[in-house]
Amino acid sequence: MSKSYILEGVSKSVVAILVIVIVAVVAIAGVILMTGTKPAPTTTTPTPTGAKEIIVGFNVGAYGWPWRTQHIQDFIQYAEIFKAKGLIKDYYVTASGPEVSAQISDIRGLIQKGVNVLIINPNSLTGLNPVIEEAHKAGIIVVATDQPIDSPYVVNVVIDHSEWFADMAEWVAQQLGGKGNIVIVTGISGHPANIARMQGAHAVLQKYPGIKVLAEIEGAWNFDIAMERMTPIIQRYRCQIDAVLEQDGHFLGVYKAFELAGIKPGDPCFPKIWTMDYTIASLKIWADIMKADPQFKGYVRLNPPGYSVDALKFAVRLAQGWQLNMSHPRIEKGKTYSGITVWLPLPPAITNDDVPKLLEEYKFMEDTYQIDYFVPDEIVDQYFIKPG
Repeated sequence: MSKSYILEGVSKSVVAILVIVIVAVVAIAGVILMTGTKPAPTTTTPTPTGAKEIIVGFNVGAYGWPWRTQHIQDFIQYAEIFKAKGLIKDYYVTASGPEVSAQISDIRGLIQKGVNVLIINPNSLTGLNPVIEEAHKAGIIVVATDQPIDSPYVVNVVIDHSEWFADMAEWVAQQLGGKGNIVIVTGISGHPANIARMQGAHAVLQKYPGIKVLAEIEGAWNFDIAMERMTPIIQRYRCQIDAVLEQDGHFLGVYKAFELAGIKPGDPCFPKIWTMDYTIASLKIWADIMKADPQFKGYVRLNPPGYSVDALKFAVRLAQGWQLNMSHPRIEKGKTYSGITVWLPLPPAITNDDVPKLLEEYKFMEDTYQIDYFVPDEIVDQYFIKPG
């Protein structure tokens, strides 16, 4: 990769401080006004004359793993930038947990706080629809991030998760030459992103009858759960697994399961084809695996926490009166979902060749840090018809 994915305009010391703040916020899981350090603004988004004061509410459903922590952290950093620039007046952040009922309650709380923009990372494709309709009737712009919502009142600003996991499934199939045994590790069953991802992977694998899926286990985007559930699979299929096709958040756990089974890199029973993860800790292990086994091949398409920033960029433009360009090839209405869906471009991928460069670039970051990426302003602008 030639691009740099370090956070724009935000110091690494601010990153560390905000991580601590976010952990505390998430533990409380209530409606909290986020204030504090104001990083130097870097956004170039103009504010049209007469634009209303924008108050943003950001609600995340399930949380508790590093990706979601950084997802919230990214939002806070850029909301502070937007606030310092005068693009928004204020913002609130809530984290609800995995229950749809709790998320509905928190969203109602944000509506009562007077927000006029809502950004939601949903627990359900349709379960939030009643409260979203309430927000719409209150004149609130509703944007979904990370995962879509199937409501006519929502603008989904998401990647195509089906396209994302299909890309990784196709890579595995190509590396296997169309033949071999694989294990698939999925995200949380029932979550919109996981549903779409598995549809994409299955569609790819149907083209390769020589590939056998030995097992499909739910890792729930949690490496501890992935380790626990992968352990009996390794016991059952020891030395039969040619490749591991896993979603992000699982690699460390699956790797640990092999390690506990006495199967280490370089061992004939260690899979040589693997979709990986993009935390610093994962990259370090990835580098060690390559040293132990030069034939090993790893790949991952980024699924960056920075989707929250992408959603904020789109939401603020919409609140400022910018109109989406409905002729854009990656914007659709009422097709996949009943509202408007903005399909973001797929983020960059990481291969073996990128690992040493990334470890050098991010050598001062914590092991839990995820290689991040935000859609540049000039690309975001292409989705709109600029005002004036």
